[in-house]
Amino acid sequence: MELSFYRAKLDCRKNAFIWLLVLGGIAVGLSAIILPWKLLLAGAIFVPAVLYLVKNPKRSYYLGILLLPFWTVTITGETQVTGVPEFRWADVAFVIAGVGFVLKGLLERNLDFRTSHIEIPLFLLFLWMGASFFWSNSLSASSTELIRKTYGLVIFYLTLNFVRGPGDLNKVIGVWILAALIAALFSIHELFSEGLAGALRVVARGQLEVWGKGVRSSAFFVTPNKLGLFLNIAVLLGITQYARTTKRFGKQAILLIETVLLVAVICTLSRTSWVTLLLGSVLLTPLLPKMWTRLFLALVAGAVLLFFFSSGSYRALALQRLLGIFQPGATLSLIQRTDIWTTTVRVIVDHPFVGVGIGNYPAAARSLGVSEALSAPHNLYFYLLSEFGIIGLALFLLLVAAVFSKLLRGFRARISKNDRLVVGVLLVCFIMVLVQSTITSYVLREGEIWVLLGITMAAVQVLAPQESTSTVGVKRGKSQNSAIGSN
Repeated sequence: MELSFYRAKLDCRKNAFIWLLVLGGIAVGLSAIILPWKLLLAGAIFVPAVLYLVKNPKRSYYLGILLLPFWTVTITGETQVTGVPEFRWADVAFVIAGVGFVLKGLLERNLDFRTSHIEIPLFLLFLWMGASFFWSNSLSASSTELIRKTYGLVIFYLTLNFVRGPGDLNKVIGVWILAALIAALFSIHELFSEGLAGALRVVARGQLEVWGKGVRSSAFFVTPNKLGLFLNIAVLLGITQYARTTKRFGKQAILLIETVLLVAVICTLSRTSWVTLLLGSVLLTPLLPKMWTRLFLALVAGAVLLFFFSSGSYRALALQRLLGIFQPGATLSLIQRTDIWTTTVRVIVDHPFVGVGIGNYPAAARSLGVSEALSAPHNLYFYLLSEFGIIGLALFLLLVAAVFSKLLRGFRARISKNDRLVVGVLLVCFIMVLVQSTITSYVLREGEIWVLLGITMAAVQVLAPQESTSTVGVKRGKSQNSAIGSN
């Protein structure tokens, strides 16, 4: 009896993770003969952590979302260098989540893979991206860029398969808000450690049109605009949590978090982020009119706090930036973007139907005189036209139409008021991304964009019973669909 018990415990088919842990420990022990103690210590901590996350892929996925704001921090600890491929910690977490999801499904013989019902336009777009290899001038650049975009697609399907019920949806929204709160605190710290002093130097030079890293907060994002969009989405997602929360303390805590997020949005000095936040708030007013008043009061409270704790120079710059919304030509950044867009139009005119090929825009822009190291032309739609032509842009718009169609069907379904609010907020968030993409260099490989798209599609499947859910894969027994309902 005891022999059979230990034999079952040592069966590698049933206890693969135990064997991985044992073999990993043996490998670390043997490596102590030749490896430095610091590297050995790092391995002793890192290997068990990786094995734990592989065994719990959903937690690894949540960790990846938490690490999304730390875009410029790579696994080597160095700041990301333009043109140099490097893994970020969020990338590591998502890769581990993907490996763990597949291994767990295979070992348990229950690999249940959920699809999104937008596969046709999605895969047509990626098929056209792959086809652009045939007219690409640099196969290495095309290969690297296609891998990066495919990685984004993996994040989308991870989100779709980890968000299988209302509880999962609430958790992933909560994790996004927590990640945004961490980024907001870093951006506010950046304001007081660098922004105020930078504003004083700019005002002393009399150059109010200059907006450098020393003035605008970007935390660990590449640009303040991308940080602003991430925070804006968190602000709107916070509205859904406020509506669902019944406890007074919970509502007060959410309003406090919203205030911090709004202060951080102001610190970015991103006019596009300000405009998209205003647009999103207005679009949501019919769904939750009372929340509009509270959100406005939180914004006023944050602005007043920032006014009292910031310097006069910084307030002057913020006011100048605000006035720049109505006079965009008053700042130098628009002139620089206009020059880039003019060059991009020349690239598009030279290759109108099929573009220059995936990953080839930077080289094409440099050949026409752009000195700045660019991966995209500060406009998603110009980027799609330049690399994939009119056909590529048409396929992207087809994908957008499919997402809107699914969201509208979910919004009109017979669901509770709170569930309709969640779908409505995600619809508005999707609109905000499309609007901000007119001025920000998104290239369809950003993790936050694919996570948001995955949350959006999963929310419709989870909250709207009329929307069918497709699953494929190897299962043990009958199909085990996740619980679908509304709170």
